[in-house]
Amino acid sequence: MKKFKLAFLLFASLIGLASCGGGGENTGGSDSTSSGPTIGDDNWVYYAENGYCSLPLDYTDRVWATDGIEKVTLYKSIDGDTAHFRLSTSEILKVRFYGIDTPESTGDVEPYGKQAKWYTADVLESAATIVVSSASTSYGAPEHDSTGTRYVGLVWYHPTIANCPFDQLILLNLEIVEYGYSWVKNVGALPDFSTTFYAAETQAKNYLLKLHSGEPDPYYNYGGYEDVSLLELKNAVIDSEEGRYEAPESDPDKLCEYDNVKVRIQGAVAGFSNHILYLQDFCFYYDDEGNPVDINGNANDDYVVNNLVTGEYCGINIFVGMGTIRAKFTTIGNYIQVCGLGSYTEDYGFQITDADFPAIAYSESDSYVLYTVDEVPDEHKLQTFEMTYDELYATVTSSDEATKYRYMNCRIALTDESGIEITGGWDGDDYIRLYTKYRDISTYHTFNYKPYGSSSGTTWESYSYFEGHYFQFSGCLALYHQTDGTVRQTLYLGTQSDITWVDTDAAA
Repeated sequence: MKKFKLAFLLFASLIGLASCGGGGENTGGSDSTSSGPTIGDDNWVYYAENGYCSLPLDYTDRVWATDGIEKVTLYKSIDGDTAHFRLSTSEILKVRFYGIDTPESTGDVEPYGKQAKWYTADVLESAATIVVSSASTSYGAPEHDSTGTRYVGLVWYHPTIANCPFDQLILLNLEIVEYGYSWVKNVGALPDFSTTFYAAETQAKNYLLKLHSGEPDPYYNYGGYEDVSLLELKNAVIDSEEGRYEAPESDPDKLCEYDNVKVRIQGAVAGFSNHILYLQDFCFYYDDEGNPVDINGNANDDYVVNNLVTGEYCGINIFVGMGTIRAKFTTIGNYIQVCGLGSYTEDYGFQITDADFPAIAYSESDSYVLYTVDEVPDEHKLQTFEMTYDELYATVTSSDEATKYRYMNCRIALTDESGIEITGGWDGDDYIRLYTKYRDISTYHTFNYKPYGSSSGTTWESYSYFEGHYFQFSGCLALYHQTDGTVRQTLYLGTQSDITWVDTDAAA
């Protein structure tokens, strides 16, 4: 069982929650205030479970690409109103749930956002049948939303019946509204459903459920920011009983002490890739009184940057959300402050999220540039660690945790003169992952690579173009949790300059 699900269920008994069910048994993961009405009383209407909105189309033998409806399996639950599914073709279908708008829980974090995320994930992970349909009452090829990579869809499920008859499926979109996890938004395309959606929202308001309760969200951090060094973050993550840089599978009490804590951190920009910003800093050792010491605790005033016995380099990754971010925050080497929320994520382990990057900083709770590249003090300048591929492999596979995580979220340049051969890979919708002889380490990039330079019109948009060629790489080292449970250390590449194609004749 995943961490977020277990955390949700452990706290459920404290605030009167219940797990998901169907057919009139679902309490929606919430009860109302003690003096108000209660879910399931004589006035309660089970809009979703009792079929007030029913799927009008049979999904049997239907294909998403041409019919706009298909039975799917869950690939990944993203947040309260977004999930990724796997089609029969093995392609990934990214779906934004039609007609609802849950509070944010990823790039931004809002009250009740995490609860909405947990609820949706719990339903989808345990469902016996899942069907996705476009926002239409007839068959037809679906259209992407404004992002060009997602679809707006209706998500139908049944908790216990495999291959459930289409007219018995439950509309998850409506259920999320019914139990107070979402507002209704943009339901005009389906007028027959619109009345029911608004009725369910009104009922949730009357029953004071979740975001309509007027009560603070017990899972949301309403406090201020705490100044934390990257070394303190690194040590806390590694020292957590099961957490490490990977979210634990069992007891949430074993999480890093900075999980769900608002932190104010500083560091040099080490990279930016796939909406993730990497910060790196040299952090000195101090005793309990704040005096500088060496690794053995002896007084040491020598602040030589590369003398690692007086401190060490540490890094962290920050999910900045799906919008744009100003160049001053992504310029490699700029030394910046970031205020955000510590959080475990299924894909990237422990990271910082819910950070804002304004044009102008107005308070200490804003992110801003402390020093540009040319202004950074020597002890905080960005350090790029140069090593061979074999040396990197030996580090990330070490049984010693201090060694294994030494360069986590830091910038690395591989120095093999003959380059590294690409032996395979994987093509995503908007990224390419490259494999080499050591599958424990992979590379990842989201840009179209131009093998003959930035002015070339030729681009390589599939791993197959790279296969059999030799390259040198630079990027930031971080974890990636695959859906099969494998955890890889991955070198995330930000720009064309992070890949150098080595002449294959010379390599041979």
